[in-house]
Amino acid sequence: MSSILTPNERTFGKSGIEVHQTFGVVDASKLKKLMSCPRDFFYTHVLGWQMEGFNINFAFGSAWHSGQEVIQSKGSTAEVVQEAYEAFILKLQQDTGLPLENLTQIHVSKNPETALKGLAEYAAIWKDDPKETMYVEIAGTAPISDDRIFHVKLDTIKRRKNTGKIFSLEHKTTTRFSDSWQEKWQYDFQVGAYDHFLKCLFEPSEVEGVVINGAVFNKNKRQFPRFPIIITPEMWEMWIYEANHWWNYLEMNMRHLYETSPSDRVMVAFPRNSESCSKFGCNHPQLCTMKANPLQRMDTPPFGYCKKFWDPREREKGAVQKGSNVSIAIKKDLTAI
Repeated sequence: MSSILTPNERTFGKSGIEVHQTFGVVDASKLKKLMSCPRDFFYTHVLGWQMEGFNINFAFGSAWHSGQEVIQSKGSTAEVVQEAYEAFILKLQQDTGLPLENLTQIHVSKNPETALKGLAEYAAIWKDDPKETMYVEIAGTAPISDDRIFHVKLDTIKRRKNTGKIFSLEHKTTTRFSDSWQEKWQYDFQVGAYDHFLKCLFEPSEVEGVVINGAVFNKNKRQFPRFPIIITPEMWEMWIYEANHWWNYLEMNMRHLYETSPSDRVMVAFPRNSESCSKFGCNHPQLCTMKANPLQRMDTPPFGYCKKFWDPREREKGAVQKGSNVSIAIKKDLTAI
């Protein structure tokens, strides 16, 4: 019998929604979206509606990852920094679709000039040893229960030369370094996923934890804070419980959606989280305030949106295609933790 997330049919029950292959593909990004606002999850991951264009914060962060991939693999020399910058520019152009001359004024603190300075400053501060790097941009799957596979991607897995301990170095960019920004990573669901993957891939006793490799780009200066996140066995167990809790919530809403028709006055599946909207701004204000049942207008994306489904498996394919990267599927008895 198939899961409600992977039905053996073309359309999803009474809803009339076309079934997509990504419904049963779950990662931290999707569950975090569900936690923030179930209705936003519905538009983004069930209908596949994404805003057109690019987000400079995401594009810059992704390009910074490409530069870090070079540094973590090859070291911190001036030649490597230049190679890292070239990787940064290539990725930024791919994600924005803009030529180099148009990228210089793209953002007051996130642009090619600040990136080049930042890569050089970062390399001088941290002097990362490529001999400690085991994998870069590693993607794969790990179990969270006997029948649930969770997709994960880590930036860099390293082993300390002095202790032999293994940790994940995760690159995070921001324009403002604050206590709240630093503290949020301690309880961030995605950081828990990094740690879970490490403890499934290696012996838990070998794993030190996750290290946040921060890069702060603001108008006046750049900072590169680095701080560890240590997750105890009890907190690891709690993360697994929470992951399954939200997976259960996802399945519950998909069952409600399966039984909901476009003719119903209200779509009871994937309710709005108005508290999240009021704090962070709604991604779909023209949709969430107009229709109690969004199924009544789901045929085409609204103006300014396109149809594109987030699929973490694409990152796993990329890991296989890159010679220095690996993609791993893990089997582990979680009752032994």
